[in-house]
Amino acid sequence: MRSKSQIKVLCYIVTYNASRFIEEVLNRIPEECWANDRYQFDVLISDDCSPDDTVDVCKRYIDGSKHSIKVSRTKHNLGYGGNQKLGYDHAIHNGYDAVVLLHGDAQYGPEYLPALIDPILDGKADVMLGSRMMHKKDALKGRMPWYKFIGNITLTQFQNYMLGSKLAEFHTGLRAYSTKSLSNINYRYNSDGYVFDTEILIQHINAEHPIGEIPIATRYGDEECNVNGIKYALRVVRKTLAFRMHKLGFCYLRQYDKGYGEYQSKTDFYSSHRFAIEQSQSSDLLLDIGGGSGHVAGVLHEQGKKVHGLDSREADDLTRKNYTHYVKVDLDSFADFTSLNIKPDTVLLLDILEHLKQPERLIHHLRDILRPESRLIITLPNVAFFSVRVKLLFGFFNYGSRGTMDHTHLRFFTFSSIVAMLKSEGYKITHVRGIPAPFPLVIKWRSLATLCININSLLIAIHKGLFAYQIAVIAQPKIISHDS
Repeated sequence: MRSKSQIKVLCYIVTYNASRFIEEVLNRIPEECWANDRYQFDVLISDDCSPDDTVDVCKRYIDGSKHSIKVSRTKHNLGYGGNQKLGYDHAIHNGYDAVVLLHGDAQYGPEYLPALIDPILDGKADVMLGSRMMHKKDALKGRMPWYKFIGNITLTQFQNYMLGSKLAEFHTGLRAYSTKSLSNINYRYNSDGYVFDTEILIQHINAEHPIGEIPIATRYGDEECNVNGIKYALRVVRKTLAFRMHKLGFCYLRQYDKGYGEYQSKTDFYSSHRFAIEQSQSSDLLLDIGGGSGHVAGVLHEQGKKVHGLDSREADDLTRKNYTHYVKVDLDSFADFTSLNIKPDTVLLLDILEHLKQPERLIHHLRDILRPESRLIITLPNVAFFSVRVKLLFGFFNYGSRGTMDHTHLRFFTFSSIVAMLKSEGYKITHVRGIPAPFPLVIKWRSLATLCININSLLIAIHKGLFAYQIAVIAQPKIISHDS
């Protein structure tokens, strides 16, 4: 157990034109925060280049105080969100375990600080919110204007629905974060304005960090409000929808990037995975290149087939279970397929060619281990999918976190370009098919997802180049030697 000197909590107070209220805020910080046996408690007041005398008032207060309080003034106005970024950077770089956000206008009560800090230090939550809306009638008793009351409830309900969360309030300014959780999100990419509070909560929800709430009293006095309610609401809606578009793969937002996620199985509905499994039934020995943990390989392995794996990732327990034999290699440089000592009936190249710098090179060297009857089963995204075409029509070329425009894709293919590449490397095409979008991965209701797949399949039958989400190709090596 760490001693008090090892556990540090920062109370970060953001201020702008708060000279009338800042002393009240500091006086209301509970003695329990200053004098406890658990943690060191420091206060940092950050004045966002206020035109009033907030800094002078703070300095006079600090001169007469025995507590650890510091004040700083930004060289220029950073905005509400920009000021928070500064504070969280300070907390992380100076080894604090938790940071509490407090406003300098006394709208949020410092009395609640201990109740916010303890769950963070106990490991029960990574984020704690002081919610005015857990007891909604009390918000009105605290003189919250009706339009803000209704707007707060409406926005929170919308965000909970879109984000799959169950928060009583998204729009409170009284918060505590563990610095460990702050280190794991990209808050520096967030807005410098008031919508920062929404973005940072979305980031924590996206990262699956536990969020707790406590009820707090509402206080509206004569403090100056710098928020335009309508503009704020529209920005919150836009930011929430933008995150959903990011999750669905329609755009890529760096602030919500969690790194390269685990590749998802698509074996239990009609998809590229199902296509590969169906087409592999006549094969006994397969080589799965770039199959990751082996979602498809696992199904085929259970059917009694021998599946060898080749990928750039380290083998984990699931990989070892799904493959008969597995080799880690750099797929962009590997050329000696004969070293595998196998002559596969089928080679699976599922959603991998688009990730390679030179897929032609891999396709070319594969011929060294293929027999005339061997087959390549290839699936890859169709860059000519209608949604991509529509975005290009309006001048957008946005990468996504997954899907056709996954930001890890290095090469892009259409039906004609993949066929042309295979032919140039000495293969004949025996089958070409369009694959619908993997709706079950993004639609919760299975019946609706199945309906979408059926509609997409019908459209593919009409025009596969336009409506196929993925391309599926089966190819065989051409016989290039003369008969004796």
